[in-house]
Amino acid sequence: MALIIKLCYLCLYLLIIFFSLLGDYIIALPRPNTLIMYLVAIADTLIHGLHAFLTWFMLILLKIRTSHSLYFCDTKLIVYDILTSSIISILIDFDHVIVAKSFSIHNIHQLTGRPFLHNTAALLIISLLLIHSPIVNDDQQTISYYNRFGWLLLNATIAHHIRDGLRHGLYLYPFPSTNPISLVLCFMIFFLLPIIIHLYSQCINVDFGYLSHSASRMMREISV
Repeated sequence: MALIIKLCYLCLYLLIIFFSLLGDYIIALPRPNTLIMYLVAIADTLIHGLHAFLTWFMLILLKIRTSHSLYFCDTKLIVYDILTSSIISILIDFDHVIVAKSFSIHNIHQLTGRPFLHNTAALLIISLLLIHSPIVNDDQQTISYYNRFGWLLLNATIAHHIRDGLRHGLYLYPFPSTNPISLVLCFMIFFLLPIIIHLYSQCINVDFGYLSHSASRMMREISV
């Protein structure tokens, strides 16, 4: 099973590379009219969501590999987390609409500077505060909705902002912004992001609950 999971992880990573390159190609297309401008903007935003979807899916594979169980996974919770992280990544782009106070693509393109949800430093701080907020149970078998949202926000923020960083660098106000990120570094971060989140959650002893408690007890009984 470990080999299958590694191959699945690699396939998901290759999909991230493919859609990232596809997104860059779409953005570079000529935009002769308003309809094409909207379609390009929507496609770019959806690719952001897809990246968050794939990186969290890769994280889940790591969790399954660590638990050595594929048959007792909480499928409903897995689907919830994958879709939530994807939606968060998509909603980050709506700060353009909020700042422009209009859905007009022309008004959005006239914005100067980076909108507030593209402040990587701010969203990372919020994510970490939520991640380290009090949990529901002392045994950490389950985490609160605030904790879970913090992890999902962390994944969505990095997945979204790293790709944006290819063109604009990272916006880190009140700290200086970075130069544009190289394509190689971007792809390295995408590969390592699920691994880093997985190891970080293990270091602070957080269980996402993908392996049900009844399954955990059954696995312990079988091992005995």
